[in-house]
Amino acid sequence: MTGQVHILTDSMAQFLEPQFKGRQLVTVLPLEQNISFTHQGAQRPGRVNPHHADARPPTAADFERGFANLHQVTRDVLVLTATQAISGAFDGASRAASRMNGSLEIRVIDSHTTAAGLGWLVQTAARLAQDGLSLNELERRIRTTAANVYTLLCIPDLAFLARAGYLAVEQAQVGEMLGMLPLFSIEEGCLTPLSKARNPRHLSEAFQEFVAEFEAPRHVFCLKAAGANNYFRIRALRDFVDQTFPEATLVEMFVNPHLAARIGPQSSGIIVVEKPERLA
Repeated sequence: MTGQVHILTDSMAQFLEPQFKGRQLVTVLPLEQNISFTHQGAQRPGRVNPHHADARPPTAADFERGFANLHQVTRDVLVLTATQAISGAFDGASRAASRMNGSLEIRVIDSHTTAAGLGWLVQTAARLAQDGLSLNELERRIRTTAANVYTLLCIPDLAFLARAGYLAVEQAQVGEMLGMLPLFSIEEGCLTPLSKARNPRHLSEAFQEFVAEFEAPRHVFCLKAAGANNYFRIRALRDFVDQTFPEATLVEMFVNPHLAARIGPQSSGIIVVEKPERLA
């Protein structure tokens, strides 16, 4: 048994590279997936029926099994979940942690982000755990860091929002007919509507304006739509970041299938991480 903290997350997380410092301390619980895409290419699934697509987050029972396995190797576990706005993993992990009766010391954190934002937080936690931080200190550092990760999503697949209860079915149908490109931020575990982009060019401008709000971003993660219609034009944003924030890294990736099953394959987004020297 090691004295190091172990990290537990789920496959909603997208890692920047397959191997990273502390990777052996990370356990990823799979999401149970039921998706029927029309494939447009190796990594480009097309339209999907929201009634035949889902990625069930890990349940309390799934987390309990994960905790039982980790009990063989550690006494301290940090759980990082995707935002409650998209996933129910936080509730499942919290219920499971309360049932462990002190056999493990467990801390559960809602990352208030998803995809690459969640993956980056997991990688950061793994690196700090590898360096020997205690569970209390690791929790404090990750909560502080998570508060400096900002997410903006464009979700044109409004039927998925209707299924999740954010819109009435009739509103979703009208919105999709009008070709709306609604923008949402993630705040305190909720999808908060901000505005609507009129067209792909306007969407790209909205993403650029979002990045421009920050004084010193460290990472800018561009989530490109997995579906056939990629409304996000990244070249202009990359030029803007290169010129305005030359020290920042911009990483492009497709929305992973698990996230696409929750918010739709036409969805895209921006996740901004502020520089570490701005963190407490």
